[in-house]
Amino acid sequence: MQKEQLSRADAPTVVLHWTLVATLVVSLATGLQIAADAAGSSWAQAVRPMLLQGAVSVWHVWAALALTLIMVGYVIFITRARLRSRVAIDAYRLHSLSSPAHRSRWAAINVLVYWIAFLLIMAAAITGSLLYWAPGLLPHSLVSLIHQGIAWLVIGYVILHVSAQLAQGGIRQILKIFLPHFGYGTALFGALIGSALIGVLIYSLDKVSMQSLKIASTSQPPMIDGDWTDEAWKTANEVKIQTSRGANVKGGEIPMRLRMLHDDEKLYALFEWPDATRSQKHLPLVKTPERWFVKQSKYNIEDEDDYYEDRLGVMLAQSSTLTGAGAAHLGKQPLAGKPESKGGRGLHYTTDGSIVDVWHWKSVRSGNHLMNQIDDNYMGPRAVKFFHVQ
Repeated sequence: MQKEQLSRADAPTVVLHWTLVATLVVSLATGLQIAADAAGSSWAQAVRPMLLQGAVSVWHVWAALALTLIMVGYVIFITRARLRSRVAIDAYRLHSLSSPAHRSRWAAINVLVYWIAFLLIMAAAITGSLLYWAPGLLPHSLVSLIHQGIAWLVIGYVILHVSAQLAQGGIRQILKIFLPHFGYGTALFGALIGSALIGVLIYSLDKVSMQSLKIASTSQPPMIDGDWTDEAWKTANEVKIQTSRGANVKGGEIPMRLRMLHDDEKLYALFEWPDATRSQKHLPLVKTPERWFVKQSKYNIEDEDDYYEDRLGVMLAQSSTLTGAGAAHLGKQPLAGKPESKGGRGLHYTTDGSIVDVWHWKSVRSGNHLMNQIDDNYMGPRAVKFFHVQ
């Protein structure tokens, strides 16, 4: 009994454990906020008031990287410290599952519970990597649904993990993780070095994987008339972009082709994408015997998708960290004391004092030869201007 009361976990395990817990909390609080922003979300919407607000997409990516490095560090640590028996599923552990000794049986069960955590984190890493590095390889809606499902399973796992620890040794078993003893310092140092090297490798791969477009120079710029057969475009380089979460599109995904040219003064861009329908209804007015009214579904919260024409938004920024996620701050009120967004989805602004240029093409106004209008907006510091996320 005295030995059980004084039982402690080694310091490296305690550090890795609580770092993992903190990282998981950030991952869940940001990931569910991102999920709550998607159309049709229900469970994530229910817990949204408790979630982190702000540049959660950026935080989520960094938390995912940290989570990966912690798991790599743990594998290196138990290998160098020769502690693999802690998580080994061998004949002894399998036999212990049916042992009449309560403590031995639950110790074996807890090892199986650990492996559930390993598998969940591995599955989250795989699905998250597909969403980040390989959009379009598999249906985005399917991969994101699996990724979100894993998040809910992780929450359930926490309950299972604590319950299994209590069943094994009561509150003393829980207190072990709060009472570290020093040891295995060399193994921990090796784990830190290994994790750092893997982090550098992942960061380098991320930089290499980014698409780049070398914009060719032209002395005969194309006519801005919507004709993609213009001879000038034949000399332009191109990239293909896989978009996702689009409205009124099967699966929300559309592959896009982008070509650009410049004449030392102006930049010319050609965007092409498949679209089976031509949508040109924009908040149509309907007359009834009593009155006129606007047909809309979410126009009152500035989030109309049903009664809206085809549209495309393009963001131009000097830094890749600002494109998309870096300038999007999700949540009902990401800035305390500042106005909320009408749709509760967040605000667009920058935090480094820069200005991000945003162009909106809309088929009714931009594709109409009488109007021939394209909207040029910007996102700037929060003291300059706000834009609702749409």
